[in-house]
Order: sequence, then structure tokens, then C-alpha cells
Amino acid sequence: MTKRAQANAIELQPSVGWGQGRGRIAIAGAGARIVVDAHIPSYRRLGVDIDLIFDPDPERLRLAAAAVERTGGTTRAIYDREAFLTALRDMNPDLMDVAVPSPMHTAFLSGLFDDLGKDCPSLLVQKPLAEDSVAARGLVARAHDLDVRMLMQMNGRWVPTFRELRDAVRSGTLGDIQVVEVLNRGLNPKTSDDWRSHIDRLIGYEMAIHHVDLLIWMFGLPDWVFAVYRRVPGFVVKADNFAVMTMGFDESLVANVVEDWTCRVKDAWHLHPSGEHFIVSATRGTAFATPHEQTITTDGETWRYTSEMPWFPDAFGGPMEEALTALRESRASDIDSTDHVALLNVLDCLYRSASERKVVTVT
Repeated sequence: MTKRAQANAIELQPSVGWGQGRGRIAIAGAGARIVVDAHIPSYRRLGVDIDLIFDPDPERLRLAAAAVERTGGTTRAIYDREAFLTALRDMNPDLMDVAVPSPMHTAFLSGLFDDLGKDCPSLLVQKPLAEDSVAARGLVARAHDLDVRMLMQMNGRWVPTFRELRDAVRSGTLGDIQVVEVLNRGLNPKTSDDWRSHIDRLIGYEMAIHHVDLLIWMFGLPDWVFAVYRRVPGFVVKADNFAVMTMGFDESLVANVVEDWTCRVKDAWHLHPSGEHFIVSATRGTAFATPHEQTITTDGETWRYTSEMPWFPDAFGGPMEEALTALRESRASDIDSTDHVALLNVLDCLYRSASERKVVTVT
């Protein structure tokens, strides 16, 4: 039995009812290609106007403005910070997308809160919110004190096959879950001018965060963790580019995650964002999911679900629509930054486990 998702499996509809228009946003940070290739097209597909883009690099701004124009829109591109803050106050956007490099998040957001105070718009921030859970908790507290809504761009939850997997897990179709395996293997070298090559926690905070978040989304927070991180030389990175992480949920469920950016044999790749896989083994069935296909097999039957929608860039629209809708309806969301702190705490426990070479209880 096979079910095929539509090419655009996440139905991105214009945010009708947002004031008198379709929604107006600002973007801070235009340096990463995901802004041009994913953020801008996704907002425009939602019918949202991108009225303002800020980046200190004029060339990056030019490329971002051109991307907006390709969608039939226009924007104001600003590289001076003071001019940006002035324009932001005048604009009063429905949402600001924070897409500056993640090592800058704490300083950028702290400065934004200092300069704008309660006039700071609602924020949708790229992962991770901060360099560790302590810094993230401080940012969340600042935002709360200023009554600023802050949500997170955790787009893996909008990959159709992973949504189907979560439904299967929660429906009881598979029985009692015993073992979960996650594999993300391939070659992902960095260059010396890439900021990612210089951060202290690379594969955990920039890559594994997606897969750990999906596990928490499906199964809840783990009780304990154990991890090993390695920096395999030859790939121009300061920190880890390989990790094995084990997490225990309740009394019976164990999840094992392998993140490997060092594999030179292409035939062995299962690489994000199109090839990583999840295997869920339970008492009545087994589920196997990649970003494009899910198979569930019980002792007597097999179901398949396929999707042509790519994780990158299409899934980015899910958190964008969720953020805009949650703000419009004044309701809570499971991508609120408060929950993201709990995710970063699990990542911190994993790094602590690797450092201390022991199992760490998640508290």
C-alpha cells in the first residue's frame, strides 16, 4: 500500500486575515544561502511581504534584494545598523526573521533588546538560539521581560515523512517502541572562511540539533544520555565533525544517533538534507523513514508513504507559517523558544557526557 504526498506536501497558503494585508516581515542577516534559497521564497509563497533586509555586507544585501525581486516583490536593503533600527521602529513588522550566523545570536539579540526594548518585534530565530542552554535561557528571560514573542525555525518537524513517522509512533500502530536509530553520514568539509569551521561545537549544535529535536518531538525528553564526539583531521574544522549519541527514554526506549561528516565513500552516504534515515523498532512493527519515503512493516502488512517535497528549502515554510499564525491567533506554539531551551539542555548534557566519559542524567 503506497500513499504519495503532493509535491508541495506542506500546504503553504497566504496568511489571510493578518491585519488588512498578507503580513509584513523584516530579515536580519543575508549571508547564508538559505536566506536566498529558502527563507525568501518560502515567505513569498506564503504571500508575505519582505519589507526590510539588514546585513552589514552590501554584496550579500544585493543578492538578497535580487531574490525578493525574482518573486515579484520589493524590499528595502540596509547595511547600517542604526539606520536598520530606525527603519525597524518605523516599520513595526509582524515578525522579524533572525538569520545572522548562530555564533552572533547572543550578542545580536541582546543588542536588539537593549536598543528596542518593548518596541522589539516578534522574532523567528534560526537554530540554535545561543551557544549553550545557559545563554539561551538568558535570552528567553530577556524576551519574556520585554513581552517579546520569540519562536524557533525548527523545520525538520515539517518534513512530511517525519510527520507521518511521528503519527505512526503516537498512534500505537508499531506497538511499544524499543529502539530508534538515526544515521546521517556523508562528506561535509568546511573552508577556512566559513564561520562554521571556527565554532567550538560544530556537529552537535549545527547538525545533530535537527535530529535530537525530532526525537524529543516524537518521544519527549530523554532521561539520560551518553555521547562521544571526535574531530577527524583533514576537514578544516576546529571542533567535532563526528559524533555517536545514545539517549534513554523512559525504561524501555533507547535511541542511537550517528552524525558523520567525514565519509569519503559516496556509496555509503545517508546525508542530510535528503538521505538521513530513522529506523524505529517496536513490538508490532518497524518503521524506516528518510526525508522522501517512509515504510512501515508489521508481521503481516507493509505501508509506504512517499513525498517529493525536499527538506531544503521547502520545509522552512512550515515554521514561518506556524509563527505567523500563532502570533495572529495569540496562542502558544511548540516552536516557542522556551521549549528550545530544553533541547539545548539535552545537547549540553551530551557534550558533558563526552567530556566526562560517562552517562549523564538529563535534569
